[in-house]
Amino acid sequence: MKKHWVTSISLFLALAFLLAACVSGSSGGSVSNGSGGDSGSSGSSGSNGSDSRTADSTSPPSNTGWADSFVFVDAEWIYPSDSVDAEGMNLYWQLDYFQFAADENAMLSLYVKAEKDDDGSFVFDDGQDWLLVMKTTLGNYELFPRQYIQLGKVSATVYNAWNEESSQYDITHVLVTVGQGAGYKISDFIFDHEQRAFRVELIYDAQDINFMGRSD
Repeated sequence: MKKHWVTSISLFLALAFLLAACVSGSSGGSVSNGSGGDSGSSGSSGSNGSDSRTADSTSPPSNTGWADSFVFVDAEWIYPSDSVDAEGMNLYWQLDYFQFAADENAMLSLYVKAEKDDDGSFVFDDGQDWLLVMKTTLGNYELFPRQYIQLGKVSATVYNAWNEESSQYDITHVLVTVGQGAGYKISDFIFDHEQRAFRVELIYDAQDINFMGRSD
């Protein structure tokens, strides 16, 4: 009877250990599969995240705001003013006494806030203030108000177009070009005889570019 009791206990313990081993094996398989699934999902997500970051780092930076870094004017028309703020600036270029508005003469001056070396050449930094003003008997027209331009410059081209009404070349145009690191813009300032002011037309505006240089 005692031997039978011991045998029963041994059989019970054996079954208990066997059941525990089965449960442990089943649980281990479940964790492994879950871990493997999570790892695969995580790896896939991580890979996508990595690809996304790589794409962001290799794509060109957004420079949509470059045009806001300078403005030609804040109005459609440019009217003359009595004074111009060119303090601390040097004359960079000037067109002396050209024909403007039929019987009048004008002078177009481009200023830059940059020092000169001993030879008289300009010493430019990464950026500087620029100012373009036309001086006439009517007053001073600030075609490019004093503004800071980084990695670039301001240039101007002047010509007189034919006027059918007066049969003269008396419609003055001033093409103002601003090029800098991330963009290039050209605006046409057209003198209107009735308004006695310049009308502003944006004719070219390149954004999100990598400006390499110019001939002048």
